[in-house]
Amino acid sequence: DWQKEATKYFEEGKSKTALNLYKAAERIKEHQAQHDAIRNMINDWSGHIVKTGVVNSAMMMAYRNQDVDELNTLGRDAMRSIGFIKRRGDSFETVKGIKDFAEGDRILFLKNDRFMGVHNGNRGTVEKISGNDFLVRMDNKEKIAFDASQYQHFNHGYAATVHKLQGATIKHSFVLADSYFDQHSILTAMSRHTDDARLYYSLERFQGGFQELRR
Repeated sequence: DWQKEATKYFEEGKSKTALNLYKAAERIKEHQAQHDAIRNMINDWSGHIVKTGVVNSAMMMAYRNQDVDELNTLGRDAMRSIGFIKRRGDSFETVKGIKDFAEGDRILFLKNDRFMGVHNGNRGTVEKISGNDFLVRMDNKEKIAFDASQYQHFNHGYAATVHKLQGATIKHSFVLADSYFDQHSILTAMSRHTDDARLYYSLERFQGGFQELRR
């Protein structure tokens, strides 16, 4: 109930009040270094997946593409270490560069394709890879197939930008706060979840701590 109340405050532009509620509930974590904030977020996110056994129940998000890239890399490493991904996988050319994919990988689609039946921002889990042919179980339970040599607008789906996830619904959100956040960004980031959300920040990005974050 308190998170519903917080979302209402975010929608009304009263982000400071909403953040106070998250702070009081110990859903906001402060770290000295940005690297520590990212590492702690990865640990909490992967720990949640281990606990629930459901890899698509949680999503990490950040504002900057470079942070998303790091979160995806570390997130995939964590998934391999806990056994959700059994092998390193094969390398594929994507619009985000060369990426390794294997069965069990989370995948994020980056461009609408009517023939494939995917939309920008759709997420799924790779069920099978044969050569360039992917079989993906989407989060809505549908299955799609595509040729990675023909459609290259995809990336790992462990983390995404706040902008990319606008309109998405996620059970558990893990959010990396950024000095570029504004009223719109924080509303989007902290209203994607149905169950819970946690916010992480560092004194490298917010030297004044929580008070600067609120401001």
